[in-house]
Amino acid sequence: MRPRITLDEAFARHGSSGGSAVAATDIELLDGILVRRSRPSAMVVATVVRIASELDRYTHALDLDVRGALACPPHDLLRPEVTLRRVVPPHRRRPAPGPDTVVLAILVGDDEGETAWRARRCAAVGIEELWTLSPGDGHAVRLSAPRGGVYSARDLILPGERVAVAAAPSVVIAPVARTLAVGPHSSPTGTRR
Repeated sequence: MRPRITLDEAFARHGSSGGSAVAATDIELLDGILVRRSRPSAMVVATVVRIASELDRYTHALDLDVRGALACPPHDLLRPEVTLRRVVPPHRRRPAPGPDTVVLAILVGDDEGETAWRARRCAAVGIEELWTLSPGDGHAVRLSAPRGGVYSARDLILPGERVAVAAAPSVVIAPVARTLAVGPHSSPTGTRR
């Protein structure tokens, strides 16, 4: 088992200032273990772009961040693929905003085990609402109500289902794209007859 490191130690390993570790978007610190994330697949990138574009309509009162850092001292530096958070004053942005600013975090990944580990860390630091998506699965999971380091509520989100963010009910999106139906019972436009 690897020894746990702190945020300060992670920053020291990636430069003398905290800014360089925060700027390295392929680095996460999960329960004191420094993880270098591999490049995302094309499906993950397309999913993140679609979700961030849809959420962009709501950024007038909220900050939208793609792969932005969340500092959760002493042992976590999380990077959800998409984060929607309350506007953070400049003095609370260093080394990165904390999980208390997050309205919604979204994890998108092809590796279910890695996504589950990252989701457990999000629960442990108290992120109130988290959506996990695997582009190949055709559905998403909404996790909420963290208690004792785990999410106590879990809801399935189906393709095309529009979902409101609990802390910002005016934010309503479809995190999983509706796929075109192909087969004998579909029309050319993808709608059922």
